[in-house]
Amino acid sequence: MTRLTIATCQFPVTADVAANAAQIRRQIAEAAAAGADVAHFPENAITGNLKLNGKKLAPCPSGNWRQTWRHCDWALIRAETEGIRQACRDAGIWAVVGSSHSFDPEKRPTNCIYVFDAAGAIVERYDKRRCSESDLANHTPGDQPVTFAIKGIACGITMGLEWSFPDIFMDYAEAGVDLLFHSGFAAQQERDTIHTHTVPQVMQGHAFNANLFISVSNAANALQALPSFWVRRSGRRGGTCGRNATAVLVSEIFDEPEKDELYHYIRNFRRGCRDGSFYAPHVSDDPRRLLRHTLG
Repeated sequence: MTRLTIATCQFPVTADVAANAAQIRRQIAEAAAAGADVAHFPENAITGNLKLNGKKLAPCPSGNWRQTWRHCDWALIRAETEGIRQACRDAGIWAVVGSSHSFDPEKRPTNCIYVFDAAGAIVERYDKRRCSESDLANHTPGDQPVTFAIKGIACGITMGLEWSFPDIFMDYAEAGVDLLFHSGFAAQQERDTIHTHTVPQVMQGHAFNANLFISVSNAANALQALPSFWVRRSGRRGGTCGRNATAVLVSEIFDEPEKDELYHYIRNFRRGCRDGSFYAPHVSDDPRRLLRHTLG
């Protein structure tokens, strides 16, 4: 029996907010038609990445972030985001969507992910925490993880280069998260990058070490550094989208109580190994054990 069906979506994200939003709405409808409970989209899916269409980024550190955002139409972004929320209501599914969030016109926006439920309500917003230098010059970093539940499955969010930080994934595992949505914009490259050859394996490692299901949604602008893909909590790769293509990848989390029990045991075992509690009863208090420069 299926507990949750996830649609990992990718498309070429543009600097045209209305065009991005229209594509998101189309893929929400496609995901719903495929039986998905949630549609997952790339970083900056609504607003577009600041590097698109020759937009010049303010250097880091810089007080010129207003120049970077001077053409941003926040009223349009809000209106199109409302349309995406309505698409969730119409389709009856959740959406996890990359955007930008302006909380004060005198401060840099956050690079964010919105979580909309099947009624179109804003359940959560995740603000990217581990920012690159160019990110930090133009965005306010977040400092909080977020967790939420879809059909009883605990979920979390990461973005962009946060795939480089194992502690974030382990912290989510410690918080009881089972499904992680990772949104990226590793695209519009001139050639394959190091991400092409390492990120899929790194995410498999995070899935294995933290026992997480991971949906990786990456923008599909050619040349896409890596296509979007699904990883099971065992670390095995699931499906993968076609590279540089607009696509919806449907994956399932099944009702598997025996495996749930196994992975719960593995998490507890590894937690005990890390904090030393598993080994503490077996460690000898004989002082001779500490003499490491003698033969036994």
